[in-house]
Amino acid sequence: VLAVVIGHDYPFYLGFKGGKGVATSLGAVSAIDFRVAMVCLLFALIIMAISNMVSLGSMSGFVIAPFMYMYFNHDYEMSMVITIVALTALCLYRHKENIKRIVKGEENKIRK
Repeated sequence: VLAVVIGHDYPFYLGFKGGKGVATSLGAVSAIDFRVAMVCLLFALIIMAISNMVSLGSMSGFVIAPFMYMYFNHDYEMSMVITIVALTALCLYRHKENIKRIVKGEENKIRK
């Protein structure tokens, strides 16, 4: 799972830059537990609608993912939690420039 997302985040044919892994990460979480992916997607869409920022929605959706996995799976596998936490950490790392712009109030918005 992580290898697939890393491959999309850092594609060799783009010089290991410019990849997009959020959709791939959502697909990976969907393969782990579809309910978690749908709750995270809904949460992300709500945050996007409120903030007008796609990046904030994407990050927010992934931040709740490990908690949603544990909520839906009371007898959860720790390896899955670690995988989802790693996907979340990668998502946040890939959005570090967006986080800086959000803090400065300079992030691009869907609507002005």
